[in-house]
Amino acid sequence: MQFALDKNNKKVHIDNTIRSEDYFCPCCGSKMVLRMGDIRIHHFAHPSDSICRDTWHYDMTEWHYEWQNRFPKEYQEIVKTKDGQKHRADVLIESEKVVFEFQHSPLSPDEFEDRNSFYNSLGYKVIWIFDVEEQYQNEQIENYRSNLWSWKRPKRTFDYYDCKNKLVQLYLQLDNSDLIKVTWCTDDYGLSKFATDGYGYDEESIVHMFDDDKKQNEPTECKLSELFDKMIQLNSRDHTTYYFGCPISSTHKCANSNIDIPDEKFDEIMPCMECKYQCESYDYCNYVPICKKRFLDLNLDGNTNVKVESRDKNGFINKISYLKDNKRIYIDMPTFQQNITKDVYTLWEENHCTVATFRNVRTGFYIRICKNPKEQKYKYGKVYGCFSKDKYSFPKTSSELYGVDRPEWVLDWFK
Repeated sequence: MQFALDKNNKKVHIDNTIRSEDYFCPCCGSKMVLRMGDIRIHHFAHPSDSICRDTWHYDMTEWHYEWQNRFPKEYQEIVKTKDGQKHRADVLIESEKVVFEFQHSPLSPDEFEDRNSFYNSLGYKVIWIFDVEEQYQNEQIENYRSNLWSWKRPKRTFDYYDCKNKLVQLYLQLDNSDLIKVTWCTDDYGLSKFATDGYGYDEESIVHMFDDDKKQNEPTECKLSELFDKMIQLNSRDHTTYYFGCPISSTHKCANSNIDIPDEKFDEIMPCMECKYQCESYDYCNYVPICKKRFLDLNLDGNTNVKVESRDKNGFINKISYLKDNKRIYIDMPTFQQNITKDVYTLWEENHCTVATFRNVRTGFYIRICKNPKEQKYKYGKVYGCFSKDKYSFPKTSSELYGVDRPEWVLDWFK
């Protein structure tokens, strides 16, 4: 830490301290120790026998402090509070509702997610800068084609990273001057395969990205013909037939194969099954069915520049806009308010499971549970099972599972 509170509760930088005075942690109130040697950057530290209420693991490398000090002091180490939790942001710009976090040291996937959730819930966008110079120099990170990259043995930090979350941006620093922005990654193994926006960034462009005269001109619009809905993959009761969540179908099912649909629903399903706009798209190495029909039905020119204004909870686009005669026109794109996802407890009971595999639609990861999760929660206070990045290779030993109470799961297999 480079800032602490004096006896009058005022924020003080380490270089403005008086050795005879006491200074205190802004999160837990502990008396701090001044580290002002000749080798490392001056900083405050907790005494070895103290335990701070702020349990996050903060980077304390020179690389980290150099990044932090590129910003004005009034933006550095800002403490935010929510539900009794206190955490400090490396840099926080209140006027822009943005937090910058700089990370060189190892960071667990759970803490990465925790930090993002904490700041996002307070209305802040989180911009991460990770130091990966060592991995890049060792050729673990490789730009193998255009804006496509691979990373051998990527950091576990990004196991749960959701590149579709626009409130979290990720930059990787490859060397002293070059940074790249991650815009897409595989659903498994974190950043083993990822893509960038094709631009190179330097420290100055990052620091000044919120200056009106120096903002990066990121594309905010696309052509109508480029809009599509990405289907949500589900599994039928026979465990072999797959179908996909449709944004306008009350049964949420459309596919190009026979599926277990009641006869009375076939009038609704058949048009979807025969829809020529349900395209097969290969999102790099992942098979992803997409559908463009809703947008082509608007009878607008395919070259019209449109902006996605909002999406529903399943990621389907539900509002777009475009300019006409210098006036912005908004179009609602209603989606059926389907309940595709549920919590694990509900899915287990509804299907009378004895063993089941569940897929998290947000992260794409799988869990397998062999005992009633509600009974486990009642007996142990926790739910145990196996976690995997794919549905075929689960570890032999169980561990505690997280997020089973969240309505973001679908049943993949059960008996």
